[in-house]
Amino acid sequence: MINDRPGRSLGAGAFHAVLIPSREALAVIPSRMAREFGVLPLSIKGRVLVCAAHQVLSDFQVGELRRQAGRDVKFVMASSDAVLSALERGYAAAPAAEADDLVLAVAQDKRRTRERLVIHEKSMRRAQARIIAVTGGKGGVGKTSLCANMAVALAKDGWRVAAIDCDFGLSNLHVALGIRPERGLSDMLVGGLSMEEAMLIGPAGVRVLTGASGSSDMAQLDFSALEHAGLSLSRLRDSFDYVFFDTAAGIQNGVISVLRQADQVVMVMTPDPSSVQDAYLTTQQLLESNPRVRIAALVNNSENPTEARRVVTRYQSFVQRYRGGAVQYLGSVAFDEKVMKAGRRQTPVVLEDAGCRASRDIEEAAFRIAGLEPPERSGWLSWGRRKSEPMPKGA
Repeated sequence: MINDRPGRSLGAGAFHAVLIPSREALAVIPSRMAREFGVLPLSIKGRVLVCAAHQVLSDFQVGELRRQAGRDVKFVMASSDAVLSALERGYAAAPAAEADDLVLAVAQDKRRTRERLVIHEKSMRRAQARIIAVTGGKGGVGKTSLCANMAVALAKDGWRVAAIDCDFGLSNLHVALGIRPERGLSDMLVGGLSMEEAMLIGPAGVRVLTGASGSSDMAQLDFSALEHAGLSLSRLRDSFDYVFFDTAAGIQNGVISVLRQADQVVMVMTPDPSSVQDAYLTTQQLLESNPRVRIAALVNNSENPTEARRVVTRYQSFVQRYRGGAVQYLGSVAFDEKVMKAGRRQTPVVLEDAGCRASRDIEEAAFRIAGLEPPERSGWLSWGRRKSEPMPKGA
C-alpha cells in the first residue's frame, strides 16, 4: 500500500511482512537517520524513494528524508517489528560497490547545498521566533542542562537566542549557564523592569531571563502573570530567532500554562521507567489542554541509541493512540561524565568540550528542534555520524 500523496506518511493499517530493501535505496539514506526516524528505504522508483514506516512522520522528518535522498519520498506502513528487524538486516549487509560512489556524491552535493542555505538563512534571519519549551515528567532528567546547552549551541551558530527560566519556584537556569542572577522575572513582576531591561547576556550571547529560586509566591505563577508583567510573546517573536522556555517538571497548572504557549514542546526523559511513566502523565495533561501541540522527544543519559529508540517508540505509540498525534524524535544524548564536570564548573558542555560525544548529541538535537540542518563535521560523509564511529556498511 503506497501513499498517493508524495512526502506524507499513512496512518493506521500497518501490515506485518518480511521487508526486503534494495541496496540502491539503502545507499541513499544513512543508517543512523533511518534508525532514528524509524524508516526503511525499500526501493527507488524513478524520482521517488519508497520507504517503509511504522508510524506517522513529522513534516520535519519527511523534509530531512527528501533533502538527504534528493528526491520525493513515499511510504508504505508496516509493523514496528517488521521495520526495525529489516533495518538491522539491511544495513548489516554489504552494499554494492557502486553504492559507495552514490553515498559520496550525495554527501558532496548536500554539503554544497547546505553552504548556500546557511548563507541565505543568516542574511534573511527568521521572520518570527520559534518558541521551544523544554520539560520533563519528573525532576532530575537533565532538562535544564539540555535547555541551556541547546540554546548556546544555536547562539554559537549565529542565531539570536533567548532562554527564559519558567521553573518559577526552583529556578536554576542561570546556574547551568554560569551567570549571576542580578535581575530577572521577579524584577519584572514587582520592580517594573521591561523584558529587555530584565534580560542578562549569557554564554555565546544568549539573552537570559532568570527566575526567582526558592520564592513561594513565584511557585504559584502561571504564564498569564508573566504576560501581565510585560513578557510579550509578540515581542519575543520579533526580537529573536529562537526562544527556549525551561519549565518545571510535572503537571502543575503553571507548567501546563507555559507549555501551551510553545510552538514545540521537548519532552526530556531518561531510560528509567519512572521517567517514561511521568512523561506519559505530563503528555496526557498537555494534550488535554492543547490537542494540536507539537511534541518532540529527547532521551538523556542513554547508554546506546538502540535503548533510546525503544523508549521513544513506546512513547510515540502512546501519543498516537491517545490523541492520534505524532512525536518528532530528536535523538539521544549519551551518558558522559564530561557533562557533569562542566556542570560543576557552571559552564555549558557545548562550550567546555565541544568535541565530546554528549556535546555532539546535544548540538544535533538543537538543530533538529530548530528545523535546521545539523552541522557538518570534519571527516563526515553522512548525516549525523559521529567522528568516533566507523562508517557503517550501507550508510
